[in-house]
Amino acid sequence: MVLFIVFFIDISTSIPFKYITKSRYICINSASFKKKNNLSITEFTQRKRMNIAEQLLLNTDLEIRYIAKTVGYTSPSRFSKLYKRFKGVYPREVKSIVNMAK
Repeated sequence: MVLFIVFFIDISTSIPFKYITKSRYICINSASFKKKNNLSITEFTQRKRMNIAEQLLLNTDLEIRYIAKTVGYTSPSRFSKLYKRFKGVYPREVKSIVNMAK
């Protein structure tokens, strides 16, 4: 069941998290998930989304607000705060570095 959850999260990275947790397919004890992955379902999903966002920031010319939406965040400011927490820099800083390198 944990592998199904991981697969479900992988294919639903653009779906806002509140809908994933309300999904009838998510019927696993979160403690079991955390024991298997060393992360909560929320942390696991956020890390996946931030890794995808990082690739989009580095390899596309998409605006940050579109990247936020692409990885499932309706609020660009919330996305930026979470990106900073997980990656140590704000998305705009990544974009600035990429633009300077061009």
